[in-house]
Amino acid sequence: MITVNALIDTGAELTILDADFVEQMMMPLVKRENRLRLESADGSLLKRSGTVQVKQVQLEVPDARSGKQKIIDLVTEFACLEPGCPLLLGFDWITAHCDKLTVTFS
Repeated sequence: MITVNALIDTGAELTILDADFVEQMMMPLVKRENRLRLESADGSLLKRSGTVQVKQVQLEVPDARSGKQKIIDLVTEFACLEPGCPLLLGFDWITAHCDKLTVTFS
């Protein structure tokens, strides 16, 4: 198990893992039949995006209320992200798991 920083982004439609991080960790990739155009907030195309998905990855997250660890399956897109934050949790992840977690911000 490894620990990574994640950005929770309510403005992002999809969850994305950084391409270099995925390759470094040798995560399983699944080729897409049709390319998906992934854009940043300024409308520019995210490099290396839209051709594969990352599947069969589990995310272990501490619940702020109970303190217990929860395991959540993660299916993400693959693109180049900013250094230091290899995981962007988008609206798809937030809506799928908001009833399972209590999140606190500091």
